Amino acid sequence: MLRRWFTVAIFMALLVPAWAAASPVYTILAPPRQTHAQSEATFAPIAALLTKATGVQFRFHFTRDWLVYMQEVHDNTGAVYFDGPAFIGWRAAKYHDRAAARLNGHLMFVLVVKKGLTLKAPDRLAGAQVCAFSPPNLGTLVLESLFPNPDRQPYIHVIHSLKSGLAGVLKGTCRAVLVPKTLYMRFDKAHPGALSVAYQAKPLANQGFSLSSALPRPLQEKVIAALTSPQGQAATAKLRALFGNRPLVRAHTASYLPAQHLLDTVVGFSG
Repeated sequence: MLRRWFTVAIFMALLVPAWAAASPVYTILAPPRQTHAQSEATFAPIAALLTKATGVQFRFHFTRDWLVYMQEVHDNTGAVYFDGPAFIGWRAAKYHDRAAARLNGHLMFVLVVKKGLTLKAPDRLAGAQVCAFSPPNLGTLVLESLFPNPDRQPYIHVIHSLKSGLAGVLKGTCRAVLVPKTLYMRFDKAHPGALSVAYQAKPLANQGFSLSSALPRPLQEKVIAALTSPQGQAATAKLRALFGNRPLVRAHTASYLPAQHLLDTVVGFSG
């Protein structure tokens, strides 16, 4: 009897590592906006929250640059993403991914020009030099969407901060720059009358979390409930601090689908 028990115990012990190895580990992805260490500090609490709330393991995977991140998005390698409306909308359309939770409010962009310059339409800037980040920056994607005619495009003067873009318009380096409306309002308060809004783009659903359609539906529901809970607000505190400490609210996939077309000018994402 003792020998039989010992044999069964050894057999079960051998099975445990094999079972553990087969347990799924779900990956959280986000754009490379921070250093590796900063990203880990931001997303580790979120991975811990989802692991505790669902009973399965989640981990954050750092991507070193935008090219790598775009490849991850294109191949839909993640289980949970935190990124902007263009990527969320594109994955929802292509892979039937699901919006889960977003930062409260909307993203509003305005086309800013030097005081005194009037534009009947944004495409009047075709052929002019415009300050913008390199794509796939969301502001740049919105700017490019204002020029649907491939033969009538502005020249992009690449900037590395929105403040330098506003300064470029003041100096005359650029005719215009597209910036978040909140930033323009702060700038106008500090420098009243220096710049003006020539055009306001349509509002976009805010940045948020989305879930791969490969996640089982019951697991998706647990993730959404965790992210929008009081514990979710606490776990995402460092992340939300990067975007004005807005609370997380329930997101709806349909509100992101129109933004998929912002990626039409990006190689590998069009069509």
